Amino acid sequence: MDALVLPSRVVELLRRAAEEGGVSLEDFLMDVATARLDPPERARAYAEAALELLREAEAELARGRSETGVGEGLGRGGSRR
Repeated sequence: MDALVLPSRVVELLRRAAEEGGVSLEDFLMDVATARLDPPERARAYAEAALELLREAEAELARGRSETGVGEGLGRGGSRR
């Protein structure tokens, strides 16, 4: 994932617009970024973003398990057999 640095005032305006729309800042920005795409391209962009978030979550989970030893001896389902 990439990070974007914006002036605080711009972030405040974006957050306010997202809140007014009842969505998270990330969802708001994704909507703005994909607004001009045709439906198949927009769907592909959302799917790619979801896969990237999933990969990040899996990596974070793996780091947490390796640091704490949690999950050792457990199967993928999370229960001992």
